Amino acid sequence: MKPRDVGTWRDTWADVRRSFADFLAVPSATVAAFLLLAVGTYLLDRHTVGWLEPTRSFLKHRLITDPDTTDTLLGAIAGGVITVTSITFSLLLLAVQQSAAALTSQVLDQFLRRRLNQVYFGVFIGVSLFVLLTLATNDTRVTPVFGSAVALLATLGAMVVLVLLLYTTLNQMRPDRIIEAIHDHDLNMLAQNTLRTSQAAQKSEFRPIGTELLLQATADPIRNDAGELLGVTVVIEDLTELHRLEIVRREFVANISHELR
Repeated sequence: MKPRDVGTWRDTWADVRRSFADFLAVPSATVAAFLLLAVGTYLLDRHTVGWLEPTRSFLKHRLITDPDTTDTLLGAIAGGVITVTSITFSLLLLAVQQSAAALTSQVLDQFLRRRLNQVYFGVFIGVSLFVLLTLATNDTRVTPVFGSAVALLATLGAMVVLVLLLYTTLNQMRPDRIIEAIHDHDLNMLAQNTLRTSQAAQKSEFRPIGTELLLQATADPIRNDAGELLGVTVVIEDLTELHRLEIVRREFVANISHELR
């Protein structure tokens, strides 16, 4: 293998690890939970459990009556969930990209970094896979009674999650929430960079939402007597007055220079 190919594989692996750290870990865990749920309902449908038999009998006579009906029901659920998921995600990502183009590219980053959004994505994908797996296990010998019932409940839950996703997305697109999230992320990255590099104080300036204040955050590493890194302190200073005086100084110098000409 050529050194260039090795570098390419390393870059690809680094991108995969970064994607899991930033976004894919939570959705993957959520999908894995739904896969385990599918395995659990599969085993329940094919084994007799005494205290669950009344529930099985009730569902079989009232809801999951025969394999053909179950096949139609699960097919309709799977198709509906997949269609709604694809359309919703496409529209939401388009709206987020439009906001990012109008404000800053960090809008998309903070949208994807939110754990709640990641859980929502995982729920939709997990429900779709659960319904498809349950549909695949349906046959004339064993009707997935519990799997179909859980699929119905999961679909209802996914519809509630859809409403929550729409609301939280619109709420997150408010300019004040975007700026707040960006500030929080910047302060967190400042502290993490100081921990990672163990260098001297690192500084970052920002303006709180709805104010004229100019603040400066300074991250300093904390060390013990042996020089070992223990943590980071972040001190926030108010530079508003210094900034105002600097503006006055520049205007004064500009006026004097103009008069001297």
